[in-house]
Amino acid sequence: MTDLPYLSGGEQTTINSTITELFPALAFNSGVRPKNADDMENFVKGLTLTENGAKKSFVNGSNIESAKEYITKMSRIRPAMKKTKLENAVGILDWIYEYNEQREIEKVVWGYREKPTGVPTNHAGDIFIIFKDKSVSPKIMGISLKAGTSKSKEP
Repeated sequence: MTDLPYLSGGEQTTINSTITELFPALAFNSGVRPKNADDMENFVKGLTLTENGAKKSFVNGSNIESAKEYITKMSRIRPAMKKTKLENAVGILDWIYEYNEQREIEKVVWGYREKPTGVPTNHAGDIFIIFKDKSVSPKIMGISLKAGTSKSKEP
């Protein structure tokens, strides 16, 4: 726990979206499958972002640096909201693994600021699934995530 105040506004929104967008990519690319919010949080906190599969989750090094900062700030999200977002991340990861059974995925990339090569810079995707078989279209699938709570009203 931190003595700093809980985040709010845009800064909280950025951390919330990092949890639901980046964390499933990190887990999939690392070949792990956390089963609940606590497992996901422990996995991410123990991860070295520049090694193994985790590095495949990023378009470039500056996004790795942003991710490090946002992961550190995760402790400043209100506990109930953090748990909800971590549960959402587990659900999104489960969906990615299920989709992988239909069509094999090479990697999942966080579309934080920059997009993967071949994707328009104005694409609305939050994460991008890069498929192994490039002979079948699409080669890349961009997904815009709107993960909220049972009472929230995402667009």
